[in-house]
Amino acid sequence: MKGSVPMQLYYRFFTGPGGIKAILMFIFITLAQLSRVFSDWWLGAWGSNSLDLPSNDYIIVYAGISVGVGILILLKGYFFASFIVASARVVQRRLINTLLHTPLSWFDVTPTGRIIARATKDQDDLDNNLSFNVQFSAQNLLVLFSSIVIISVATPIYLVVAAISLLAYYKIVGMYMNSSR
Repeated sequence: MKGSVPMQLYYRFFTGPGGIKAILMFIFITLAQLSRVFSDWWLGAWGSNSLDLPSNDYIIVYAGISVGVGILILLKGYFFASFIVASARVVQRRLINTLLHTPLSWFDVTPTGRIIARATKDQDDLDNNLSFNVQFSAQNLLVLFSSIVIISVATPIYLVVAAISLLAYYKIVGMYMNSSR
């Protein structure tokens, strides 16, 4: 597909700083999202008093859940930032290594300003845009999957509607991607 980013580039981005950093990042994004879902469930149980506990017990458990959510969000941010910084270093080192091994004749015909502008723009995109988009995408995918699981448990027929919607979405996105290039 012309104009698309090859999957190998995504693979290098996630494995460049070490697979363990990517795995830890996704584990803590998942745990933070699951703790939020559990917090919402606990509020629902508290509101309907379905567990027949005294109000103080609901408050104590909710306070503990809130502290846990805060700690997991903090750890998610730490591991995410660690992953992005390590990945940016890997990409920057490859860029500098490539520039240092480029034939001198290329530097004769390419303006220095163009080289610097391109290198800094690419690094800026990696540091700012890509990092935000990776976190936003991972978090939204987890929200989507957790919502599908919760709705499917409550209403199993929803899986049929979700499958049909997924196929329609896939077709529409394919048409959009082809028309936007």
